[in-house]
Amino acid sequence: MDLFSKKKELDLLNADEVAKSPKQKLIPFILAAVVIILAIGVFVVIFIANFVAQRGLVEAKEEVSNKTLEWQKYKEIATNIKDIQTKSALHTKFVSTYSSLDKKIDKLKSLLPQGVFLTNLTIDNSGKTVVTGASNIPEDAYQFRDVLLSEKDVKDVLLTSVAKTGVLYTFSIDFVINTK
Repeated sequence: MDLFSKKKELDLLNADEVAKSPKQKLIPFILAAVVIILAIGVFVVIFIANFVAQRGLVEAKEEVSNKTLEWQKYKEIATNIKDIQTKSALHTKFVSTYSSLDKKIDKLKSLLPQGVFLTNLTIDNSGKTVVTGASNIPEDAYQFRDVLLSEKDVKDVLLTSVAKTGVLYTFSIDFVINTK
């Protein structure tokens, strides 16, 4: 009947090993719990960081939209400022390239007789000038040529043409004007 009797288990652990055994069984559970808590913590940190980043993105899009609307208000003004800056740069370059041009034009204006008006003026920085003008009488064109000939700052005067067009007389004069 030993077959149906309760079997006894053999305990091969000594007393010290039996005392350590429950602690050793808890360590894997504690480590697993720590790893799970750390994983949940990392997940929460990533979730919060994602939420903050999404919020920052929404704020940045709103700011870009607001700046775009604000820019539309000033777009025309900015375009005008760029045009003015471009023209100012061209004017500065022109003034530096043709520094004495205004003096030459003022000199020419002071020599222009009464009754003569200029219709075309070509002048370069060296003073070479071609003037086309008109007057009521042809003598005004000759008088203008004589005034140019008498000036010490004007040389190589050549009256190239005088012609009647309608009621006016047109003329063309070539010369070189010098100014200090």
